[in-house]
Amino acid sequence: MNKNNKGNSSKNSIKIRDLILIFVKRKWFFIIFFMAVLVAGLLFTFIKTPQYETYSVLKLKGVYYDENLYKYFPGEASELGFFAPEMDVKELEGSVLKGIAEGIRDDGLLEEVSGRLDFEISKEELGQIVSILTDSGNKVVRVTTTYDNADEVYQINNTLISVYLESNRNKKSEIADDVILEINNKVAALQGKCEESNAGNELSGDTDAGPDSAESIIDDLNKIKYNLESNRETYINNVGMQEEPFIPSEAMNMDILKSLLVAVFAAVAAGLIAVYLPGVFNSFRE
Repeated sequence: MNKNNKGNSSKNSIKIRDLILIFVKRKWFFIIFFMAVLVAGLLFTFIKTPQYETYSVLKLKGVYYDENLYKYFPGEASELGFFAPEMDVKELEGSVLKGIAEGIRDDGLLEEVSGRLDFEISKEELGQIVSILTDSGNKVVRVTTTYDNADEVYQINNTLISVYLESNRNKKSEIADDVILEINNKVAALQGKCEESNAGNELSGDTDAGPDSAESIIDDLNKIKYNLESNRETYINNVGMQEEPFIPSEAMNMDILKSLLVAVFAAVAAGLIAVYLPGVFNSFRE
């Protein structure tokens, strides 16, 4: 046992001594590769363009249920965030959040944001620097922007969210106005038919009315109108700002100490590879 331990110890010491001799013999390879990689890493660290990041968070206040609105105006109801009572709330919230994300990335909206900024940036560039994450559990949408200027990245995010919220409110307000106008027209037309029908029934002596009479439809439409007019501000402001964007104090990619450590480790690794790799190939040949 002792002889075996001494033999193993001797072999290990020989291997370590051989490694040291190889390193001493090829030290200039280590120095050359070490310096080359270190200089390249330092140049990359100090020359690269700084990137700044900021974000804002939009909150969905909820979805609403109105069976009559969804029955008579299904398209407009979905745009306003109204659904039938039997539909799953989580699925609906996820769908609405997805719609918010798509609305923020809409080409027309990005074009408007590009025109409102006091510096030049195309809608294509805006599309590339904006990233969006949705969180159905918390009913929020996080909008992140990354750009090479701290003040401008804040302006981009702030303008983008402001334009979206303004556009969303205007769109919903217009939809609500159109629905109310259409209800007024339908009610007026139905009331006219009711008067004609009543006059005809009086002449014929028939006063029976079916369950789907014009009066019941008028009653449904008036309920929709009352609901929209009474809660208008709540419905058109269903998406609001939870967290406002901020001006970043430092670049996200300019951690000097971390970059220096990475450059040093990469330089050491490159130097060691240059010293010992030829020996590995020679051993394979043998």
